[in-house]
Amino acid sequence: MLDRLLSLVRLLALALVLTTGAAQAQDDQTFREMSDTWARNASVGETAVLQGATTQALEQIRARLVADRAEALAVRREAESWLETLLAQREALGEPPGEGQSEPPEIAERRATLNDQIAEAEVPALTAAEAMRRAENLIGRIDSLIRGRFSEQLVTLGPSPLVPARWVGALEETVETMVRIRNETANILSDPAARADRLMRLPALIGLVLAGLALAIWIRRALVRWFYSFQAEGRGGSIVALVTFARLLLPLAGAWLIFFAMVELEIVGARGGQVLDAIPLALVALIGAQWLAVTLYTPRTPTTAILKVEEGLARPAARTTRLLGFLTALDILIFPRSGVSSLSEETLAVVNLPIAVVGGILLYRLSRCLRPVPLPPPAEDEEPQPESLRRVVRRFAARISVILAVVIPVAALAGYLALSQFLLMPWLLTLALVGSLLVIFEMIRATVDALIAGDGDEGEEEAAQATGDRQRLRIAPIFVGFLLVLVAVPLLALIWGARPSDLQDAWTWVIEGVDIGETRLSLGDALSFVVIFGIGYTLTRVLQGVLRNAVLPETRLDAGGRNAVVAGIGYVGIFLAAVIAISSTGLDLSNLAIVAGALSVGVGFGLQTIVSNFVSGIILLIERPVKEGDWVEVAGFTGYVQKISVRSTRIETFDRASVIVPNQELIAGTVLNWTHQNITGRLVVPVGVAYGTDVEQVREILTGIAERHHMVLRRPEPAVLFMGFGASSLDFEIRCFLRDVNWKLFVLSEMNFQIYAAFAEAGIEIPFAQRDVTLRNAEQAAEALAKGLTGLAAPDGAVSDRQALGQNGA
Repeated sequence: MLDRLLSLVRLLALALVLTTGAAQAQDDQTFREMSDTWARNASVGETAVLQGATTQALEQIRARLVADRAEALAVRREAESWLETLLAQREALGEPPGEGQSEPPEIAERRATLNDQIAEAEVPALTAAEAMRRAENLIGRIDSLIRGRFSEQLVTLGPSPLVPARWVGALEETVETMVRIRNETANILSDPAARADRLMRLPALIGLVLAGLALAIWIRRALVRWFYSFQAEGRGGSIVALVTFARLLLPLAGAWLIFFAMVELEIVGARGGQVLDAIPLALVALIGAQWLAVTLYTPRTPTTAILKVEEGLARPAARTTRLLGFLTALDILIFPRSGVSSLSEETLAVVNLPIAVVGGILLYRLSRCLRPVPLPPPAEDEEPQPESLRRVVRRFAARISVILAVVIPVAALAGYLALSQFLLMPWLLTLALVGSLLVIFEMIRATVDALIAGDGDEGEEEAAQATGDRQRLRIAPIFVGFLLVLVAVPLLALIWGARPSDLQDAWTWVIEGVDIGETRLSLGDALSFVVIFGIGYTLTRVLQGVLRNAVLPETRLDAGGRNAVVAGIGYVGIFLAAVIAISSTGLDLSNLAIVAGALSVGVGFGLQTIVSNFVSGIILLIERPVKEGDWVEVAGFTGYVQKISVRSTRIETFDRASVIVPNQELIAGTVLNWTHQNITGRLVVPVGVAYGTDVEQVREILTGIAERHHMVLRRPEPAVLFMGFGASSLDFEIRCFLRDVNWKLFVLSEMNFQIYAAFAEAGIEIPFAQRDVTLRNAEQAAEALAKGLTGLAAPDGAVSDRQALGQNGA
């Protein structure tokens, strides 16, 4: 029985070896086929670059090279992963024996096997790396060639439209093209078989047209009425946002239904098909311009406009926007996006001239509307506020529009057709994109504001309960604005000439990441870092909340100790979350020693104070010489400790002012803490009485006042001390201990009131400082004063020098 089991195990092992060998052979064959494909595509690309192939052909070759590069990258990564495993296994065997040394046969055989496997694994890794570099080089050369052609096309001087003969030729060619399209349509309609099939489909197509008209006209008008009613009443922010987007989507859906019906009629030929293919984009331009005109400027109610313009410019701005949309649709129909037109270059230059001139005029008119409305001057006691980002963008767009309003017609007149088109249409599309994103952002913000405000029918308790949840929505517009910017960047790149392949390369670079030393960082690593750190940060805050609210209040720790424990847990948790998040990205934490060494140099030069304050903050949390809630005197300030942070401590004075004290001052300086051990403290009340007062009566009165006060402790007993004989009074002091030293000023004030009332009732005088002034030789001083006054009057009616001086001074 045992022999049979051993035989079965040998058969299974042999089958496994044969299967593995076959799979390995198949993998080797697949790799050889891939490497041959990489080499063949690279050779084709090199030949195309050398021979100057067309841009379309180069784009196709580039797409294949990008695919080869991605495939080679995957092969290289897999091979390097397997190679790292083999190298680790060989390293586990130790160093090979030196000369004259030997090792066990099993180890030597295993080392030789690993060396052979390592040599085999290096082949696909090196081959894939070589193919990647070759493909990357070719992709860069193709990109440079295509961009060079595009730049050369922009500055190439074409036929000038100022030649009158070209206008006649352009008119004849345009009419001839329209006649050909009409003839193609007539030939299609004359086919009896196609006509019968078309008649069978005609009812359905008519239904599509009617449905499209209903969506584009009737339903749209109803929504417009609702829109203005809600907007005039200033309510229903979410409904207004919904209707605003519906005003764009419903006409687009209706136009698409009508266009689909036209396509299904199949009544156009090849030339008409080029125009038909451009109709969807033209419809989007027309409907989008109408939507932006009404939504951005709201001509009927300019005060609620998203883009507020000067008084009287709302309707002209909306009209200009509609005309620009019509101009864009016309340009789309005449100049196909594929770059292949049935019209000659001379005809296109002539047709482009009126488009460029009208576009320049409309851009100049639009620039007046884009300028931000002047702000009212600030009051005398107010500082001027900095301009918002929206006003800066509007001013920039207005200036660029003015410049292009002059440059575009001049370029068209000079014969630079490509430059004129490149400046006009991308700028109009940029304005449309920015306007659309602005509308989306404002509608989302209006919806959030409506949700935060509520419907007004909820009770006070329900409103208070929902306030916290609603306030969390305020971050939604900021997040949406960030997403809109991310969406706008690739769209703007495509508008201004970037190719889809460029965006694909950028996305590949983001996904695959970049090499930093021996580590590759990618978008996935960044997202994992953010997610893991966010989870760790959230768990730390949750743990702090549980400790602060549930666990620590049940212990004997005071408020300062509880705050110290919570802060320490926060520091440790955030540090561990950061370390785990960094480790998840694949970074070697041992390299942090290099960073720490570099930071030590910075600490030695410029970060001493920061590090000292940080260490002092840690000491404050551990030793707790000062804790939150203490009454302290430090650096000439007196107040309560509100918060101890990493770098500084915030103290609130009795004037409700916040003093930020560096932690180093609390550790290295002298601090008077009135409530360090407990809240019991001594109060000293100085009192002075007149000479001749019965001191025993004074002691009895003061002792009674101190003992009767509810804040004074009975043990130790309050004492009245005769401090000495002052210049004007007999000086006494009440010395007593208070239950809560925080009430020191109030107790002092109350005792002073009681002392004054008791002394007045007992007839005890509270003296004040008096001074007796004695003049010696008073008679001689009087005579000297009289002589001085006599000298003020000069003889013979003349004016004395002192009088003249007095008059001149007057």
